[in-house]
Amino acid sequence: MTKAVDAVQANEALTVAMESAHLDNPFSLPVSAETSSISEFSSPSSTASPASAISTPNPSADEDLSTAFSTPSGAPFKSRYGPSANPKKVPPFTFGQRLLSSEDNLWDYNAWDHATPDPEYLSHMATQILTQKSNPVNPFDKKRFHAHPDKFWNKFYTNNSVNFFKDRKWLGQEFPLLREACTPEARPYRVLEVGAGAGNTLFPVLKQNQSERFHITAADFSAVSVSLIRSQPAFIANHPQHVDAKVWDLADPDLTHLPCAPNSLDIIILIFVFSALAPWQWKTAVRNVKQMLKPGGSVLFRDYGRGDLAQVRMKGGRWLGENFYVRGDGTRVYFFDEREIRDIFEERKAAEEGMSVGPWGGKVDGKLEEKGGGKEVGGKENSSSNSSSDGDNSGDVEVKPQEKEESTSTSTDSAQSPPPVEEEGVTTRLLVSKIGTDRRMLVNRKRQLKMYRCWLQIQCEKEVVFDGEVVVDGEVVVDGEVVVDGEVEKS
Repeated sequence: MTKAVDAVQANEALTVAMESAHLDNPFSLPVSAETSSISEFSSPSSTASPASAISTPNPSADEDLSTAFSTPSGAPFKSRYGPSANPKKVPPFTFGQRLLSSEDNLWDYNAWDHATPDPEYLSHMATQILTQKSNPVNPFDKKRFHAHPDKFWNKFYTNNSVNFFKDRKWLGQEFPLLREACTPEARPYRVLEVGAGAGNTLFPVLKQNQSERFHITAADFSAVSVSLIRSQPAFIANHPQHVDAKVWDLADPDLTHLPCAPNSLDIIILIFVFSALAPWQWKTAVRNVKQMLKPGGSVLFRDYGRGDLAQVRMKGGRWLGENFYVRGDGTRVYFFDEREIRDIFEERKAAEEGMSVGPWGGKVDGKLEEKGGGKEVGGKENSSSNSSSDGDNSGDVEVKPQEKEESTSTSTDSAQSPPPVEEEGVTTRLLVSKIGTDRRMLVNRKRQLKMYRCWLQIQCEKEVVFDGEVVVDGEVVVDGEVVVDGEVEKS
């Protein structure tokens, strides 16, 4: 009972803090404080500073969050607080441009962007994690959490219905490809959202869609979640022409259960979903994503970064393994860093051997004690794979990875799953084209506290190689030129 009360109180406190910090859209960061055009996040090969990690917000879109998905109106913002010599000090801030300088008073405002954790916080974080490790989840409960995660997510959605998370109106700003797919002149796009939850991504996308040739499938591990989506007026009005919803587990090793046909999707959305998977499920999840994407298709990903407030504030009895926890409501969450998530999607060997954490310090073991225990904890755990937890309200109870109904939650450990079906001479892979870390500092001015948030965002594309040549849209491409019968095609 005490744990449940603590979890609810933690959730309420964080929600209030984020609302007071004007964080209705807490996901957009600029390339610089001066730029105002929407840009891509950084190339994985770059060594960009935190200030260039994510996209540049459009001020007009931020001022009116109802237009954040669509093309901004451009109407000038008028502050109710009057003019200021420093535009940064005109509340509310333009999201992503609240940059703390030496001339600023830390306690003047509720939130600052691109805020690297200070030594004091890093020390506190290290102490907290050591404390968490010293009081892990007991073996009995660990087995219970891994065996039937769908039960915890079904209970979560039964209790919270559709009002727990805010709609993600920032989607088009952070992922321009998704906005482009919804324009009237767009080519046909087929999209899959995994971990659809209560529809906080799905319904904003449907609302902004103007294309007759756009279709999105919402998938979630939780049968309760899918029922909630199907009951909404926006779903009923758009079904089946533009939308469908299915119960499916992202980590299900059975390829016959895929919600969409192989090589049929242009975009797969994974927002606060991968963190709900156990590490031994990553391989199968990536394989499933590759199977459904078309050559050249894109994955749009956003999830928790290592050292995030939600990780640091975890209490005793929540530690499942390195950077892997269970919340007070029984749902699980993992915290990533840039190198690790790139290795996972590009299936580099380093993802299995362990690696440095990067700016947050520490190590990833990569050899969690459950790994290789597929017969004991294997398939039923994958239920958490399809649940998306909303970073807006992250905390002990707030995130929502989604899970699938029990009948499909009996898949085996991903290490035992069959390899993707590929023709002889054909290989497929995902390549990360954009990656960024979104860091934010929230300030509790009354208690003089600093709280750091950290999210990761990537975009990657499916590449198909046939006899050593890259295939794009069904055609062999060499050095950017289409090759036909061994010769460059003349345009």
